[in-house]
Amino acid sequence: MITLSRFTNQDLPDPFAHQIRDFIRIHWFDIFQYDVHADAIGDDLEPVYFVMVDEPALFSHAAAVTRSVECNGQTYSCGGLSGVLTYPAFRKKGYASQVVQAATDYLDTASFDVALLWTSPDLEHFYGRFGWEHHPAIRTVAGAQESPKEYDGFAMIRFLSERAKNNRADFESHPIYIGQYAW
Repeated sequence: MITLSRFTNQDLPDPFAHQIRDFIRIHWFDIFQYDVHADAIGDDLEPVYFVMVDEPALFSHAAAVTRSVECNGQTYSCGGLSGVLTYPAFRKKGYASQVVQAATDYLDTASFDVALLWTSPDLEHFYGRFGWEHHPAIRTVAGAQESPKEYDGFAMIRFLSERAKNNRADFESHPIYIGQYAW
């Protein structure tokens, strides 16, 4: 029976963790180059995994992560959407929609100021169905704080708190510093 389940690093079953890592290694080859037993997503990002499974097979996955970001001298709590994947044999069945909706719902209720994800332009409509917005003026930067570099990715955002909504112009006119690396 296919079910939608939610886990953290502390309770993510090993078979699911292995399948998430394997898929990530195939598509984002620089991750897990040397440690194939690392957590699917590091504890520093406080991941919450949303998976569609028919045990022991993982069909689809999305993770919600936590990070502080800075924009125009202000620090904001940020939720991120990360590692969205569906194994090819299970595509076009609505599984990705279910995990993205579950992760987005979680981000909406977790008291974040903003939420960010990076994708490709051809998926703007897919994520837009869940309330994610692309703003061409929004730029993200990463790396050393004293000299960050433009993060090359198609960013989509959700303004969640009143504070973020009120400061929306800052996000559109100043880069968002996301830390050393993206999620």
